[in-house]
Amino acid sequence: MTVVKEVERINRLIEQMMDMVRKPAHDRDLVDIKEVIERLLVVVHPECQRNGIEIKVLYSEDLPNVMVLAGELYQAILNVIMNSVQAMANGGTLTIITERVQENIICRISDTGPGVPPENLSRIFEPLYTTKEGGHGLGLALTYQFIRSNGGEVRAESVPGSGLTINMILPAYKDATQEVSCT
Repeated sequence: MTVVKEVERINRLIEQMMDMVRKPAHDRDLVDIKEVIERLLVVVHPECQRNGIEIKVLYSEDLPNVMVLAGELYQAILNVIMNSVQAMANGGTLTIITERVQENIICRISDTGPGVPPENLSRIFEPLYTTKEGGHGLGLALTYQFIRSNGGEVRAESVPGSGLTINMILPAYKDATQEVSCT
């Protein structure tokens, strides 16, 4: 049983590494980011309860959809949430804020873990870079790749001792049938 699980884990790692080098598909979906987050919270809630992690979620009203590869967005947000949960093994607060800022949707995920020292902050999106024992350094690298391949940006902010915030910025979907005013 342990060997089978280890082989499955290795297969997932290989698949994630392959995702980093593949060209993104052009079959994007219109996705409600709020629905993605709600599905993910159902998945991570038991782990958060076990670790004494409080979850706070705030959504702006009337969030437009995003045009993305749905599976990549799901995995990108899951990677960030799981990193946050792992950083708060002894409890804390996971905060997810999703808002519209001009023509973008920003999904801000913050934790109250130990944070990242300034000298490491610029490296957290590098493939195979990790400070976690047993970590493989692919989660945030894949998040960065997935968000960038979907036309977005990823930024990190941290004050050591005060947690880490990852900002995923994606362009809001614009209805192609909407008339554009040229006044």
